[in-house]
Formats: sequence, structure tokens, C-alpha cells
Amino acid sequence: MIFGTHPLDGENTRIFYGRLMDDIKARIAEELELMRDGRLTHPDCGFMGYVHALNALATEDPAIHGLSIYTDQVKDWQREYLAWFEGVASQIPKKHREGYAAMVAEQFASLLAKSSPLPRDMW
Repeated sequence: MIFGTHPLDGENTRIFYGRLMDDIKARIAEELELMRDGRLTHPDCGFMGYVHALNALATEDPAIHGLSIYTDQVKDWQREYLAWFEGVASQIPKKHREGYAAMVAEQFASLLAKSSPLPRDMW
């Protein structure tokens, strides 16, 4: 059913949009698992690309993103990523380290601002 003129003003388009967001969150979980078990050892991995993509999708329609991005979940991702990143940051050319760290902080701050506070047991 179409209920407006925005590209996401359709029942199926919202469903598929939500699925895309869920797929990206699954990719983030996969990347974190690779970091945890030591299979990711270089900072040039897909993780921040997925965070950026989720951020971009969440910017598009606030009515949708709040249903599927949870504050505690984003904080967990941030904590795990930053802990892992400490061990691999030296592989980034020195002239880019500070700027890269600032970009990471900005991406997480933006995603946290778009997140919804829900209980941890929701995911």
C-alpha cells in the first residue's frame, strides 16, 4: 500500500528498507566477531563502512531507524571497536591517525543520536 509521496511511503518499501538496516547490523556483528577472535588484524576492514552506511540509512527516515538501532547496542559496538582499534591503530599512517580517530568518534556520535533507548535483552 502506498500512503504518501516519499520513496519510503509504502508498506513494502519500508519493510525492505528495514531489512537492509538489519543486514548491515548483521555485518557489523560479523566484523566484531572477527575482531574478537583475532582474524581481523588491520584497521582497513569493513566495520566503519557498515557504521557509515547504517548512519546514512538512519538519517533518511527517523520514523524507521528508531525501531531498529538501539543505544546500548551502538555503545557496545563502539566499545568493542575502540578496544580492538587500539591494537591496530599503529598501522594507520601517522598523518591520518588523528583524523581517522575523529571520524570514528563522529560516526558513533551521529549513530548514537539516532538510536533508541531500549533494554539490552531486545537483541
